[in-house]
Amino acid sequence: MPERRNLAGRMIVVLAAVLVIGATVTGYVRYELLDGSRFTDRAVQTLHDNDVRELLGRELTDRVVLRADPDLLAARPLIESLTAGIVGTSPFVSLYGSAVRRAHDSLLSGHSSRLQLDLRDAGVLVRSAMSRLRPSLAGELPAGDLQLRPAPDAVQRVATTARDLRRLSWLLLALAAIAIAAGLAIVPDRRGGLRLLGIATAVVAIAGVVALRIGRSALAAGVGDDATSRRALEAAYGAFLGDLSTLLLVVGAAGAITAAVASTRGELPALAPFLERAWAFAGATPRSGRLRLGRALLVLAAGIGTLADPGAAVKLVASAVGLVLVYVGTAELVRLLQAQLGAAPPPGEAMPRGLALRRALPAVAVALLALVAIGLFARSGGVSPPPAHASGLCNGRAELCDRTLDDVVLPATHNAMSAADQPGWFSAEQETSIPRQLDAGVRGLLIDVHYGIKVSDGVRTDLSRSAERAGDKDRELYLKKLGPAGFAAIQRIRDRAIPGEGTSRPFLCHRFCELGATRFDTTLTAIRDFLLLHPGEVLVIVIEDYVTPADVVAAFKSTGLDQLVYTGPAAGPFPTLREMIDSNQRVVVYAENNGGAAPWYTQAYKGALQETPFDFGTIKKLTAPSELAASCRPNRGTATAPLMLMNHWVATAPLSRPSNGRAVNVRSAIVDRARECTRIRGQMPNLIAVDFYRQGDVFGAVDELNGL
Repeated sequence: MPERRNLAGRMIVVLAAVLVIGATVTGYVRYELLDGSRFTDRAVQTLHDNDVRELLGRELTDRVVLRADPDLLAARPLIESLTAGIVGTSPFVSLYGSAVRRAHDSLLSGHSSRLQLDLRDAGVLVRSAMSRLRPSLAGELPAGDLQLRPAPDAVQRVATTARDLRRLSWLLLALAAIAIAAGLAIVPDRRGGLRLLGIATAVVAIAGVVALRIGRSALAAGVGDDATSRRALEAAYGAFLGDLSTLLLVVGAAGAITAAVASTRGELPALAPFLERAWAFAGATPRSGRLRLGRALLVLAAGIGTLADPGAAVKLVASAVGLVLVYVGTAELVRLLQAQLGAAPPPGEAMPRGLALRRALPAVAVALLALVAIGLFARSGGVSPPPAHASGLCNGRAELCDRTLDDVVLPATHNAMSAADQPGWFSAEQETSIPRQLDAGVRGLLIDVHYGIKVSDGVRTDLSRSAERAGDKDRELYLKKLGPAGFAAIQRIRDRAIPGEGTSRPFLCHRFCELGATRFDTTLTAIRDFLLLHPGEVLVIVIEDYVTPADVVAAFKSTGLDQLVYTGPAAGPFPTLREMIDSNQRVVVYAENNGGAAPWYTQAYKGALQETPFDFGTIKKLTAPSELAASCRPNRGTATAPLMLMNHWVATAPLSRPSNGRAVNVRSAIVDRARECTRIRGQMPNLIAVDFYRQGDVFGAVDELNGL
């Protein structure tokens, strides 16, 4: 029967509107919340809120500091204020973003046992800040962890729901399309059905916005009386779901436009009678007691909500009024344009085909413009937040951010671990330790790793293990430099001076650990701490390895530095420095001899790195114009390798001379040689490795080569 057919069609059209909003909500969740990078961006955006920073500062103080050392309770106000300030800094943003991303990946993988917001390095940031404010107190601060673990059963429910939502978003979209087609095919008046679809979509969209407001209020009420926690939760809710309200209003506006375009054949209904009928319907007393109870509870809830959050109530009313105005304005605009193209025939008469097509053009144009506007709104960031960069600088310069790694020149130190300010180092080749080199601006580290045994008076080289890895390279070199008698004398002195046995482990040494040694894992911890405090820096580490790849990788993992290593193609193409910083993959690691044990630990000279010679015995070999071409000839690596190491030091073993560094590290000497190597090799040097980095002007030369 026509009446039933019309009713069925209209019900299907209304169902289609509900499905459209459902597809919008689940699509938003799938695109914005289930995507790891977008979710992380939104989480980082919450750190812009003062209440969120204050709450996290309180948690850091309680969980990182006071839990590890309750005796610091008297200093709590100072520590809490300090940690709240740290939360808004670039180092914490980088640390927090990485922790959120790892937790998000664990959640969606369903590994509830591994899910945690792990801020294990937060204590490093607190100590660093406190060292500047209260150095005496900084030494007492513990290196605590902040690990927030939700209940495993809750994690499993969320993970299951997330996986279901991925599938549900596409299913609802398909069902909405089917329902729209079916409903418009069934209703006798398709124009009326389209108008109903638009109005229903706008109404359901407003209902969705109301539901989001109610959800936020309910969650805030569950926090309790802590005003800071309540406001922080509301800020986080807004960061994750605030754009969903905006998206629902955009879809509602599209529905209003659709209804307006469909209404332009006849006159618009007068708003006053419409509102009067709506008020009469809402005010009529239901016959059923249950309906009366439901109406009373609904009105009561609306009243309480308005009193609790008047601003939200005003926004909702304004949103509804805005959709009505969009509807009226669009319809009037289309009707005006149609009138210019030809008058409509009297009611009951068929419209000529040509006139119908002409009069349809304004409606089609307005609808297309609306869709384009909605698309541009979403694409320009109206729905998703901009990426939360940890810093505007890359290796200290904004100009380097858009350059790839192989298009950047980095200052590097040869035998970086051999430092004069470290006790026990004989014939040091750098003035200061690796942490101080990094503070000064060094961004490339060439280090040697050997096996050593810690004994009472120092470190003893484990020659059996090192020789096994290096093929007796150490012995051969020292036999060549010192002769058999000299080599035997050093061994006798070493054995008398450092007796005893212990556990063999990796140390940073240059040939003999007896002549200077630093724990490998201690140095990696210092590098990680530097990177945590400087989230806009990218480093390259080349390891002259006399230990197994497994032991190198194990040291990176035990110190947490493996969380910051670059895992992309070792030989390129490389990302830009900004992309490396945003992904928090900021340490490129190569082995000279043997890579392996992890995908990111690869052999340097098998495709990734090429170099110049390094055995220059005089200053002239590096500075005389007649010698520059020879100093740039190929050494290790292939000619197609994307990165190039320019070795730029004078080798005077066994004693290195700072005066040589002062002579060859002159800015013009470095620049002239680097440009000559670029001309000959067709590849710009990416690492300028020097001895005694403080001598001359290494950093000025690198800036000039970078065009800065």
